[in-house]
Amino acid sequence: MAHGKSDNQIIQSKHNISRFFVEQRQISWVMLIAVCVWGVYSYRNMPQRKDPDTPVKSAVAITVWPGGKPEKIEQLVTRKVEEKIAQNARVDKIRSISRTNFSVVYVDLDENMPGSQVGKELDDIALKLGTVSGLPDGAGPVNFIKDFGDTAALMLTVASPKVSETGIDLRAKAVSDAITRRRKQYATEDGGRRFTIVIGLAQAVSPRVVQEPLNLFTDYLKDKKAASEMHVIVEPGFVGVDGVSEESDEALLGYTRQFINDRLQASDFHPDSWPPVVIRDPKETRSRLASVAGDKYSYRQMDDFTDLIEKTLKGVPQASKVARSGILPEKVFLLYSQERIASYGLKTSDLSNILGARNITLAGGQLEAAGKNFSIDPSGEFKSEKEIGDVSVAQTNLGAPVSHHAFSTFTNGATHKATGNARAPSRSRFRCVRVNTSANSVRRSTKRWPK
Repeated sequence: MAHGKSDNQIIQSKHNISRFFVEQRQISWVMLIAVCVWGVYSYRNMPQRKDPDTPVKSAVAITVWPGGKPEKIEQLVTRKVEEKIAQNARVDKIRSISRTNFSVVYVDLDENMPGSQVGKELDDIALKLGTVSGLPDGAGPVNFIKDFGDTAALMLTVASPKVSETGIDLRAKAVSDAITRRRKQYATEDGGRRFTIVIGLAQAVSPRVVQEPLNLFTDYLKDKKAASEMHVIVEPGFVGVDGVSEESDEALLGYTRQFINDRLQASDFHPDSWPPVVIRDPKETRSRLASVAGDKYSYRQMDDFTDLIEKTLKGVPQASKVARSGILPEKVFLLYSQERIASYGLKTSDLSNILGARNITLAGGQLEAAGKNFSIDPSGEFKSEKEIGDVSVAQTNLGAPVSHHAFSTFTNGATHKATGNARAPSRSRFRCVRVNTSANSVRRSTKRWPK
């Protein structure tokens, strides 16, 4: 009791929600059931999406400067990129990393900015970065990446199967016949076991391209005293070195891999070539080649196939972005003789100028004549390595033209990073096609590469 009132009088004079629902249980049950029904209804009618639109308010600008030191990159590249990014008023934070050969600048936008304006602000930053000037020679361009929020809803992996049994049989017969034919031309003098190191090729190559590396390999084996009486074999489908050696097959393959790593570059070997194999008896050619059989389809064929997939997927209304990865860019390599170039009074730097003047890719404009307009299409664009070799670069004393073929050899191939065995980054060649979509549902399908 307090202030002259009993506990019951105090309870009766004050309002208490808990006591009300305890005393009025019918009302409590009705409201509880209503809340549960309301929750179930709201859950079933809640908007659903497989890839919710979550705007990422961050981006990164990457600038490459091969050979640049971190201090120089910070001063000449990173600061200029940061100044351009800072011109946008919605930028909240800028972070940068300057290391050897490249610069990375991170951009964070204002967290309170509406998601609908993120794309507009990032596009504005990209336009500003496109106007960056005064970068050192060899630096740039600035690669602005802003699509961190894209969802890879579908990934297709295209892998090539191994060469079929019929393909191995045909190649084994050609290799066996070539080895037998070559060995008949010379007899063994040292009395050792004769061997042939064979490397399969995806396409025929010019003997001038492979002759010098094979000669270096024979000299390498002689220096190591691993073989003698060696001869170079160059055939349309393979190249190799034949000789006499008492070393085991594993030792010869070890010398081969060591020579490739120490003396040659990754570009000297086409990624479609097969691994080296040692053949003693021509009758064992089939089994030896089957153990190192390469892929059935070349990188160019898989590039064409995935390009068709990419173009097809871009026509799907639900697809917003399609990207390919695992592609090796192709280049044309020029192998030339400095002595022959000097004999014609040319320098190495003159070759690029001559080829650049011949390879015309610009539009020729229009010609107006007799009231009609005619489009001019300049000829001269290179379409194959053979056309490059046909270009005249000098003249003889008698005035006869001299083409590139007189002192150089052209070969096409794919560029890739050097690995332990100087081959492509992966023995299982593949292409990945990533699709970003905004549809509510995506069907997944898998198709095998035709065998």
